[in-house]
Amino acid sequence: MAPKRAKPEPPPQPPGSEDYDSAPETQNDVGSPASPSSLALTAKRRRLDVLPKGQVLKVRMRNFMTYGDVTVVPGPRLNLVLGPNGTGKSSLVNALCLGLGGAPNLLGRAESVKDFVRKGCQQGSTEIHLSSGSDRPIIITRQMNSEDGTSKWLLNNQASTKENVLKKVADLKIQVDNLCQFLPQDKVVMFARLSPIELLRETEKAIGSGHLWELHQSLADKANSLRDDKEDVQRKESDLEHNRQANSALEREVQRFKERDDVLKKVTLLNQRLPWLRYEECKADYRQLQDQQKAMVRELEHKQRQLTQQQLPLREHEKAAQSAAQAMRQGRAMLGKLEPTINTEYDASYALCDEMEVQHERIQSLDEAAQEHAANLERLQKKVDDTRAELQELGPGPQVG
Repeated sequence: MAPKRAKPEPPPQPPGSEDYDSAPETQNDVGSPASPSSLALTAKRRRLDVLPKGQVLKVRMRNFMTYGDVTVVPGPRLNLVLGPNGTGKSSLVNALCLGLGGAPNLLGRAESVKDFVRKGCQQGSTEIHLSSGSDRPIIITRQMNSEDGTSKWLLNNQASTKENVLKKVADLKIQVDNLCQFLPQDKVVMFARLSPIELLRETEKAIGSGHLWELHQSLADKANSLRDDKEDVQRKESDLEHNRQANSALEREVQRFKERDDVLKKVTLLNQRLPWLRYEECKADYRQLQDQQKAMVRELEHKQRQLTQQQLPLREHEKAAQSAAQAMRQGRAMLGKLEPTINTEYDASYALCDEMEVQHERIQSLDEAAQEHAANLERLQKKVDDTRAELQELGPGPQVG
């Protein structure tokens, strides 16, 4: 049976003019009408200005995972998505997470948005309509590139940034990173591992306007501050005890310093009295020296009288010494006159001694020559005697007739 041709898509409407009365007949990628179990969800007509802020009004997915182009319009209360495996139930959850600024790792399936683009397509997108509390919805569009994994963001069909989108989502109290508010299938185990404290924290973030979480955080901060204050008090008490001990030691040091100061004052007073004591000692010494001086003067006068008596023979000796000195001077004058002659005679005697040494050496040489000559004569005489003895032994020679 040949598949039906897909109906042409109606032209887009300006923001705020969408009809959220009922979902249009959604079609899958092969063009057959989608059944109620294949995410063709409807909603009763409702006024946007009375809806709670952040309510999902419509989700459109293009070339996203298993979908070619599908639009889902959830109801105002509890929505159940039913269907067999592979019909795209998780795709809708992933579109909500990624379309509201969530990171791929929150889903636990992939690390990049390019893995969520339908195979064979270069670009995929999600478009989520949210209630703003007024008659104009908030439309967040995320266009994902399958080549480099980058994303482009549109806010109410105007180019925007991820930071602005995240800020707008946070203003609507939507927390896709809170497991108590958004729990992907692959994060159930992580949710089960949350501690009671972490569950309480995530629950407080998820419910209400977040004021409860702020109060809890403020209470925790105050508890931490109180703990820090207690530690600071304990530290200060320890410092106080340490300072008391140091003060006690310092008091002992102060007492010793006072005692030292008293001793120094006594030393200063004694140092001031010391010159007077030295003056008294010097005065007594002076008087003693005066008495000694008078005794020495008397002794000196006595010695001078004795010296005068003893100087009479000394003067006679001085006269004799002067006469001897004059005679000595005369002898020195005569010696000065004889000195050249003495020098000449000394030189002559020195030359004569040299000549005597030369003659003595010549005599020694002659004695040595005479001894050698005598030795030669003695050898010749011995030879003559030896020759005569030989002749006598030979007897008389033949006679000549």
